[in-house]
Amino acid sequence: MNLIIVGCSRRKRATVTPVPALDLYEGWCVPALRAEVAGRSDRLAHVRVLSARHGLIAATTPLLPYDQVLNRRRALHLRRAVRQAFRTELSRGDVSDLLLLLEPRYLRLLGRPDARHPPRAVRWFSHPARDWDQVHAHLAGWGWQ
Repeated sequence: MNLIIVGCSRRKRATVTPVPALDLYEGWCVPALRAEVAGRSDRLAHVRVLSARHGLIAATTPLLPYDQVLNRRRALHLRRAVRQAFRTELSRGDVSDLLLLLEPRYLRLLGRPDARHPPRAVRWFSHPARDWDQVHAHLAGWGWQ
């Protein structure tokens, strides 16, 4: 299985009704990723969001808009839960390719992959919005065309 972890964004959809996490965020590279998985539940199942408020969650998790910056204090608060959720994702043992679309401060939250269940390949983009052509090419290598 391939797995994508994308960071949240400051810009969010204005809504008073919870929407799936991937539909909430309007900045960073989320709109481009959303376009890649649109109407494809098989692809959406491979996406997780790393949220400064909620930690590591499924792209389908219903959320309301919030204002939360990932500062040092918040990162310390989230770190244990995020690392446990990350280990749980990898413990399934079937993550072959891990694609990380994260700023460095979000990447540090994850820690190192569990040595017992390492992904076969890891690719990190620290500026995926700017480098979307490369991200898209990577996804095309997965057969996402």
